[in-house]
Amino acid sequence: MKKDIDIRYSKEEIKQEDIKDKESSEEQETKKKKAGAIKDIIITYLINFAILFYLEIVVKITVYKSIIDIGTLYIFMFSISTSGIMTFIYTIFKKRIISKVIVSIIHLFLAFYYSFYLLYYNFFKTFFVWLTIDMADDVMTFPKEILAIITNNYYYIIILFIPAILYIIYIAINKNEENYKLSYKLSIIISALVIYLCTIGLIFTNNESRKLYFEALQPVDYVKNFGVLQTTQKDIIECLFGNNEPSLDLEELQPVANIQENEYEANIMDINFDELIKNEKNKTIKELHKYFSNVEPSYKNEYTGMFEGKNLIFLTLEGFSYKVIDKDLTPTLYKMATEGFVFENFYTSLWGGSTATGEYAAITGNFYNNAKCLEISGNKYMPFTLGNQFKKLGYTTLAYHNNSYAYYKRNLSHPNMGYKYIAIGNGLKGLTDIWPRSDEEMAEVTIEQFIDKEPFHIYYMTVSGHANYSWDGNNMSRKHKNDVKNLDKSENVKAYYACQLEVENMLKKLVDALDEKGILENTVFAMSADHYPYALKNTELAELYEIPEKNIDSNFDLYRNAFILWSASMEKPIVISKPCSSIDIIPTLSNLFGLEYDSRLIMGTDILSSSENIAIVNFNGAGGYWNWVTEQGKYYANSKKFVKSDSCRLSDEEEKSYVDRINKIVANKQSASLKILNNDYYRYV
Repeated sequence: MKKDIDIRYSKEEIKQEDIKDKESSEEQETKKKKAGAIKDIIITYLINFAILFYLEIVVKITVYKSIIDIGTLYIFMFSISTSGIMTFIYTIFKKRIISKVIVSIIHLFLAFYYSFYLLYYNFFKTFFVWLTIDMADDVMTFPKEILAIITNNYYYIIILFIPAILYIIYIAINKNEENYKLSYKLSIIISALVIYLCTIGLIFTNNESRKLYFEALQPVDYVKNFGVLQTTQKDIIECLFGNNEPSLDLEELQPVANIQENEYEANIMDINFDELIKNEKNKTIKELHKYFSNVEPSYKNEYTGMFEGKNLIFLTLEGFSYKVIDKDLTPTLYKMATEGFVFENFYTSLWGGSTATGEYAAITGNFYNNAKCLEISGNKYMPFTLGNQFKKLGYTTLAYHNNSYAYYKRNLSHPNMGYKYIAIGNGLKGLTDIWPRSDEEMAEVTIEQFIDKEPFHIYYMTVSGHANYSWDGNNMSRKHKNDVKNLDKSENVKAYYACQLEVENMLKKLVDALDEKGILENTVFAMSADHYPYALKNTELAELYEIPEKNIDSNFDLYRNAFILWSASMEKPIVISKPCSSIDIIPTLSNLFGLEYDSRLIMGTDILSSSENIAIVNFNGAGGYWNWVTEQGKYYANSKKFVKSDSCRLSDEEEKSYVDRINKIVANKQSASLKILNNDYYRYV
């Protein structure tokens, strides 16, 4: 009996042991799966982070040549946060294959997007912004240039796609099919949010970073400090909700006193700012009223009205450099550059939008930071443009461009600036249909449209000097190949010289026609470039400008250029050494022609006045925004370094105060320029 009981208990014990072993095995399996799931999440998180940070660093090193700054820390932390979102996406689908495919597609898309971002920068020397996406058709009119950019930079594409390809290989061999608990998913997204908020908190502790992060997008500086994805996020938010324009610093502005005590009258209009401020409800407009009421005006001078009543031919020259001006090669250009006003320290800045922003600066006296500026100006009140000024005086006002009439929406901007606008597609005919079209032919077919209609003001936007700079990539280069065969230059630099000979031929055509008509001495020529020829490689730019290739983007001499202002009526050249730039052209011409304008309301300054002049020189990405030149010296915004000129007599204490003051003025000009256009400010005054 006892034996039977022992046997029975033994069986029950064995059964219990089996149950315990089974439970223990299940617990171990559960723990194993849990550990595997956590391990998989951590590895996925780390891989996503490594790929994102890698992409950001490739862009940063390529453009800025350095990663040793506070921006790299911000990018590091933002990459961790964004990686958390990608990892969360990886965990939300029950079928692992779906998660793997989706995240793989994301990585492939990112590789494509970063490649596009980098190639776009190499083409335009600024970063893509989504606000200009509707201009994609315009960009696609340059297939050869786009192909050249891709073939010349194919290694960047390979470098940026390698991580995505490796990731796809990794997930293909990773057999984990675990479904992740809700707590895991919540932990991932919460950690991403916490890191994001910590990054924002860190940015808040740095005044410059805080200002850059929360005010209007400056793509070149934004990418450097916060990365491509954060720039894209900021860009899209601004597209949807508008930008947070940089505020004006009004704290230390003092009311301008004793305007009438100057030897000459101030170039101002009768504007009662006190009354405007009192009655204005709009916060931004009131802020602008307060600012402009305290801006020091420029004054009339010995050159005021010097060209009053004369005709004006004004040109913006595509990709022009003063280095092509040569006594033998370009005799007409040489004559104009040396026998009229000679501006020894003129600079052509990059504003962040290629030709559009360079042209906008030259024809409005203000500046903007993306290529939409011309389109935006199409329905704004633009009283100080030369077209509107001369049209008011009864001049014939015509504008021509030998490319598509709708490019950069000039069909909206230029008529609103006072011109009858004629280009390819809306009336400009008789030009050979090649790329680029001939500037000389444009002059030839347009002269008869205005030469008998004095007084006239004619505006030309040229195109022959457009990239590519090669015998195959530019028909104008090929046209003038024999003219430059003896130049001691590399082939692409020769091709650049060659295509710019179209400007010489165009001017000669115009001068000869005006001379034959007997009205050359009654006509003034003014011209400047939209930007330097940035399609040339750095080695070629160094050759052209005769400056070192190292850190060439941050060399002021790369942005030095010519503002040619000439009339056959001038008896001798007038040399001006004051630093100046594209935004100074409109107030200078307005004063010379005796036009009514308010010097306080334009960001540029009459170069010929007694006013202090600041040449704002935005470099491209490696150099940074808001560098400047004055008679006292040069300021490098990235390094915050001020280099005194030979004539500077500032003490160390005076230097700091001086630099702070000029930086404040430049920041206010930047803010006011954006606010004027975005808020249609001129309509209020």
